[in-house]
Amino acid sequence: AGKKLEELAKTRSTSPSGKNGGDLGQVRWGKADPDFEEAVEILKINDITEKPVRTKFGYHLIWRRA
Repeated sequence: AGKKLEELAKTRSTSPSGKNGGDLGQVRWGKADPDFEEAVEILKINDITEKPVRTKFGYHLIWRRA
């Protein structure tokens, strides 16, 4: 499912990270949007959020890789 998410990000995302499959790189904890961090905390490794997460930057599907 994660690979499909990457492909969708490359073709549909309006974010600058879309061209990289939506990869934000390493997110610094405590510096990210609180709603984003909350969503990541409840995910297990390799899980993807079931619904988009709304942050001040827009809507996101999050794949927790590590």
